[in-house]
Amino acid sequence: MTRPLLTFRALLAPLLSEDFIAEHLDQAPAFVGGDGTKFAHLFDWEDATKLLNNSKVWSSETLKLTEVGESVLPEQYCFQGTNRGLQTIQRPDPTSVLERIRRGAVLTLGSMESSMPHLARLTAAVSSALGGAGSARITCSGPTELANVVDFDVGDAFHLQLNGSSSWVLYEERASRDGSTAPRELTGELEMNAGDVLYLPAGQFYQAAASSVSTMWLTIVIVRPTGADILPLIQESLTDTPLFRADLPFYDNAVEHKRHLEALAESLRSAVGSEAFAAKVMAFQRSRMYVSKIASFNLPSHDIGEFFRVPIGATEPSDVMSETREIARWAKQTEIFTLTELQLNFPKHSMDTLINILTALQESGFLQQPEADIK
Repeated sequence: MTRPLLTFRALLAPLLSEDFIAEHLDQAPAFVGGDGTKFAHLFDWEDATKLLNNSKVWSSETLKLTEVGESVLPEQYCFQGTNRGLQTIQRPDPTSVLERIRRGAVLTLGSMESSMPHLARLTAAVSSALGGAGSARITCSGPTELANVVDFDVGDAFHLQLNGSSSWVLYEERASRDGSTAPRELTGELEMNAGDVLYLPAGQFYQAAASSVSTMWLTIVIVRPTGADILPLIQESLTDTPLFRADLPFYDNAVEHKRHLEALAESLRSAVGSEAFAAKVMAFQRSRMYVSKIASFNLPSHDIGEFFRVPIGATEPSDVMSETREIARWAKQTEIFTLTELQLNFPKHSMDTLINILTALQESGFLQQPEADIK
């Protein structure tokens, strides 16, 4: 059964995505209440059971247990096994895992962004909207106490309550890269029920606990690139610059040394400030989005589905033909789509017509096609 795809806008509704980006992204938590049907088709206990029973998927890296906020050591719930490459790994033992869950352990399933097509598409939608690399995990347990250890995520985190309810305590402080910030001041407490969404900015300290007999929530984390991530691009751009290939002046000649460093700084400023380098950085950022990693198999067909995305702030073109406006409106609502999906939704148009419309929308800046990873 093909499941309905959840878009970024639908995830946040009734909060407008534009308002979220302006008022909450990297600024403040956001709580969006929903009814129990909002995530009914996203992931349930039957899905969890099917995935867990596929034992070859799991290792101590992708299936983790915590008890009272403390991680359970892999050797306490795993046995030594091999992966498909015949490498030795720690494989979770179902009996040990179930026994610890029965005693109150919390189960976390990692790498869920690639586990099912509709979860991959949702991760891609959030990644596309925020411009970062996406990952997803599932947390499930019975009733638990608030963890003694305060937690945080390194990226922007969206917690989706799938089943049951959970209690959350939020702190004012956010973790710093050097680890010098500690959680001190409480900023709020809330109860999450099925259908609710909680957004926490990167580094926001929190505590969470299951508050119903069976509880499950999905967390999508988006890590956006920083200036440090483009240092390899800067180095690549300067490698063939004669000034950067020249020897540094002898350090005893302070005047010449200072003059040379000033020349290097000016050359660096010129290279980084160029339009060509800006285009390379934007291509790099688009390649980091999860959108470029969601191709899936559909054998016996061997066609590769090329994905298109519509930026959140894109404005629908007005001075175009009616069929172009119609497709642009659909594309904005869909956010991410393939050429095949476009063809299925607009069967009255020939493939040539659709490609021409896509090309025009791309040239206008309304549509983008994420590049492949830059090596």
